This record gives sequence, structure tokens and C-alpha cells, in this order.
Amino acid sequence: MRRARGVSDFRTLASVTLAGLAWMCLGAEGSRAATVQIDGVVSNGKVMWSVAGAPATSVAVNPGDTVIWRAVGGKHGVVFDTQAAAEAALQFETGGGLPALGSQDVDGEKVWGTAPQNPAGQGTVLARATVKAGVAPNTQLGFFCSQHGRAMSGALAVGAAPTPSPGGGTPPPPDGGGTPPPPTETPPVPSKQTPPVPSKQPPVPGKQS
Repeated sequence: MRRARGVSDFRTLASVTLAGLAWMCLGAEGSRAATVQIDGVVSNGKVMWSVAGAPATSVAVNPGDTVIWRAVGGKHGVVFDTQAAAEAALQFETGGGLPALGSQDVDGEKVWGTAPQNPAGQGTVLARATVKAGVAPNTQLGFFCSQHGRAMSGALAVGAAPTPSPGGGTPPPPDGGGTPPPPTETPPVPSKQTPPVPSKQPPVPGKQS
């Protein structure tokens, strides 16, 4: 009976441990990427890009994050100085009802992005993109409105890639790579030597009278 309880306890402990690890992994995955929504709005008679009510002058994003531009109040489109600059930092989605990306003429300036779209429902999606891995920290990517020009500007500020949670993977060797040194060999334990047993000396014969 004692042995059966021990096996049961071990199985319960293993199940709890595995469940905890699963939740940790799910939490780590969920914390690695975020969705940032940038809305084109009209506030107090002024057009602007907004993130949760704040001006989108320097929107912090990290590699893996999804960025969505929408026309919420007024007609808007999102454009970048050049296609190369935009695609160096972002992987844009296409199709699925999204506005076409391409060359746009804004106030006589040739730029790249989407044409102005009217708002509908809770907002019309203008563009959706994922911040690429490997983008250098502190990278700034400006954007503005294809309807209102540079008077309605914003910018993305790319931060560092998320750091894996403790215990999530094997850290690199301190020397930056290479083959780790072989483990130190343990010297053999010298065998115990049994001291020789002194030989019994024959008794001295007694003197005969």
C-alpha cells in the first residue's frame, strides 16, 4: 500500500508540474507579441493619428507586434516616404479586403501606401503589418495621411526584441559559442590495500633441565 501511494503522489506531482510549465509557455508566447491599433480621427476639429486617445507621435512597438491603421473619424489613408523604408521594418498583409498598397501622390509628393478610405462601422482598416525580426532597436519609421498630408503625421519607434522568460531555452555559452570544454576527469580512487598480517613466529622451545 505504501508503494502504491508513492506512485500516485509522483503522478500527481508530475501532472501539476507539466500543467504549470504549459501555462508558463502560453504566458510567454502571449507576452511576446502585441497588437497596436493606430486610428485616424478628428479631435477638436483637428485630424490626427491616435493610439488609445493619445497622439501617435512615437508609438512603441517590438519585433513580432502587429500594427493596424484604421480610418475611424474622417477619410484617411496611411503612407510612408518610400516602399523600401516601410518594408525594411514591416511585413505588410495583402488581400482579404485590405486596401491595395502602392505609389500615392500626396500634395505633389510621390510616396507609398494606401489611398484615402472612408470610415465605416467601427473603423475601416487601412493597412495591417507585423514588425519584422532583426529590426535594429531605436529605429524610427514615420508615416502620414494620404488625405491630409504631412500635417497628420505619426511614427513608430521600434524597441528591442522580447527577452525569453527564465528557463525558456538554453542560454548561449559565455564565450559566445564554440564547443564547451570537456568535463574534468575525476582521478580514480586508489584501491584500499590491506596491510600484511604479521606472520606468527614459532614458539621458543623451552629449556630442558
